[in-house]
Amino acid sequence: MAAVSKMPARAHSGNRVSVRKKLVAALVLGCAAFVPATADTQHVRLYTHGDTFPAQWSEDTGISGIAINIANCAFGSLGIKVDYELAPLSRAQELMKLQDNALWFPSVLAGEEERLNRLVGPVGNVDLMWYYLKSAPLKPEDDGFRDGAKVTAYTGSRTEVMLKDEGYTLVPGSADHMRLIHMVISGTADAVLAVDFRWKLPKATKALVARHMGASLYKSFPVAYQVSRPFAAREPDFIGRFQRAINACKTGQPNAE
Repeated sequence: MAAVSKMPARAHSGNRVSVRKKLVAALVLGCAAFVPATADTQHVRLYTHGDTFPAQWSEDTGISGIAINIANCAFGSLGIKVDYELAPLSRAQELMKLQDNALWFPSVLAGEEERLNRLVGPVGNVDLMWYYLKSAPLKPEDDGFRDGAKVTAYTGSRTEVMLKDEGYTLVPGSADHMRLIHMVISGTADAVLAVDFRWKLPKATKALVARHMGASLYKSFPVAYQVSRPFAAREPDFIGRFQRAINACKTGQPNAE
């Protein structure tokens, strides 16, 4: 079986984003400054933000979900050790550009051909939701919402790019879903388009959101693992081997397609 590193416990959830940023920034800077002469393909790192059902983080259980189970199975069959690291979504593109022996989950099945060729899956689905105040004069289903509402998304996400491309009035977002909620409640944004993060909200926040905020499904996307550019360039046959292992490990797994 693949060896899985134990993710460190955190003293307080409020430190999560800053800890993530420091960790990933250090990794990225180190990678940019130093390229090893030989990379160890028998040991890889899989990054995730931990905010989706297929790959979710909690302080009680650590990292878990169908995507983690299938990755463990696949890497185990390939004889590869895998470590899991939390990283904010805003760092995903930079990590996939710079980091060797690295993967990211979840990645939507969209984008340029070069990116699509580095995707392995799909494994599960991610629901993209609109969040807005129940009292808002404009809601996502209303005529004029696209032209009249201020919207936001996770910083650095493909959702942010999509909103820009589709002509929405975009205001700067955040890598933290709690800040995104505050932006809606405070009126900084009229709506947020993000993954369904309600399951992981603290009890008091969940009650506040249920009382004051509406949520509607925008779209459910199949998602995949993304292999980093340096990794794919150095070992192009890995993607095919990993895909075959993933396909075998998905057999009999509910919600894996």
